[in-house]
Amino acid sequence: MVEIIHEARRFGQIRHSIPNLAPGMERQIRIWAPAESSYKVVVTFADQKELTGGEGYIEPGYKITEIIEADKIRSGAKPFGAYRP
Repeated sequence: MVEIIHEARRFGQIRHSIPNLAPGMERQIRIWAPAESSYKVVVTFADQKELTGGEGYIEPGYKITEIIEADKIRSGAKPFGAYRP
C-alpha cells in the first residue's frame, strides 16, 4: 500500500491511500494544496517492509512524480500550468 500524508497548516493532516499497487503500475492522484504545504510518502510492501520518502514541500501549481523502487523512493517536483518562476 502507498500512503501519502499531506500536511496543510489550515487543514491539518490529510491521508490519501493507494492500495494494491503492483510493480510496474502507475497511479495519478490530485491533491488540493491551497498554499505552501508538505507531504511524505509511506510505502508498505507485502512482506511488511516500509519505505518513507517524498519531496517534502509543495505549493499550488506543482506536479510531483514519485518513483518507488525496492530500496528507495525517488522524488521530483516541478511547477506546471501558468506559473513560471
